[in-house]
Amino acid sequence: MMEMIPAVTAVVGSLVAVGTLTNAVRQYRRKVHLEIFRVYAYRYNAIVTPNIYQKWERALQGDREQWPDVTPTMLQYLNLCGRNFI
Repeated sequence: MMEMIPAVTAVVGSLVAVGTLTNAVRQYRRKVHLEIFRVYAYRYNAIVTPNIYQKWERALQGDREQWPDVTPTMLQYLNLCGRNFI
């Protein structure tokens, strides 16, 4: 019985260490994903401003008359999509 205590303690300690490491990795990944989303949303809002939003929506729905007005905005948006944020 006394020989089992160190073995059980080692197994429990290992499980706790693995659980702690897994949780740390999950939290880090979540933090990175939230940071990427925050940067993307900030840059998107800087490109698609409220004064162009209606034209932007109509152009995305296929209204070709809006395309000349939103072409510069679309190019900025496509550049945003092609960037690495972090």
